Amino acid sequence: MDFFWLYDLSLWQVYSIIFIAFSSFSVFGYILANKPLTRYFHSKNIEVNDVISHFTGIVGIFFGILIGLVAVGVWENYNGCQEKVDAESGYAMSLYRDCSGLPFQVSREIKNDIKNYLKNVIKKEWPQSKKGNIPIAAIDDFNKIQYDLVSFNPITERDKIIYKLCLDKFSTLAAARRERVYSTQNGLPPIVWAVTIIGCIVLIGITWFFETDARLHIIMSLIVGILLSTVIFMIVSLDWPFRGNLSIDTGAYKFTLDRINETEAKQNLFQLIK
Repeated sequence: MDFFWLYDLSLWQVYSIIFIAFSSFSVFGYILANKPLTRYFHSKNIEVNDVISHFTGIVGIFFGILIGLVAVGVWENYNGCQEKVDAESGYAMSLYRDCSGLPFQVSREIKNDIKNYLKNVIKKEWPQSKKGNIPIAAIDDFNKIQYDLVSFNPITERDKIIYKLCLDKFSTLAAARRERVYSTQNGLPPIVWAVTIIGCIVLIGITWFFETDARLHIIMSLIVGILLSTVIFMIVSLDWPFRGNLSIDTGAYKFTLDRINETEAKQNLFQLIK
């Protein structure tokens, strides 16, 4: 069973589900388990609370380090995916500019291919990514760029130099696309989630051993639920960078497409004035 359906919900709905799950487990677990546990342990040692406090501190440090590393790893992965998106859009813009030095007909075809590719990445591939599917809707447009490039046969030395530059740029663009597509299928391994959830259960379960005022204990259980659910919510939201309401958007591609349209508009205006 997967929990990808969470990414179809709003952020508040996701947080509410996680908070209710942790808080309910903490509070109802205390109500059910506290009396049997305290009756057995506290009847033998009046200093059990001190022992539990010490042990809770040790477990808390261990779990804090663990969940901190997971959170940092998820954040770095999210930023890494954003960098891949920025790189791909930047390489597309560079190829668009470099191919301007090729013969007009060839250059026009490649430029149109690049624009179509960017448009379909925005309109078709991003919805695929948000649904968890492999984004391949723009692959035909990408292959069209390659076809128009390799179909050109440079003759002059100038064309050969520019042509090689364009091929190198296209290879870089292809690598960036491959990394971005592959990243849409990357999330935390199940073993990491298992260890994290077990750590949360252990940390909450330890609190059931304390003997204290019931109302105070319930309030403390809710506070623990808030803290744990907030951290887990952050990890869930950033775990799959291309899914959910906190997913990476198409801003980089739109920015590149806008710069291309602005460049063409200025060129057309210059030609009219000329």
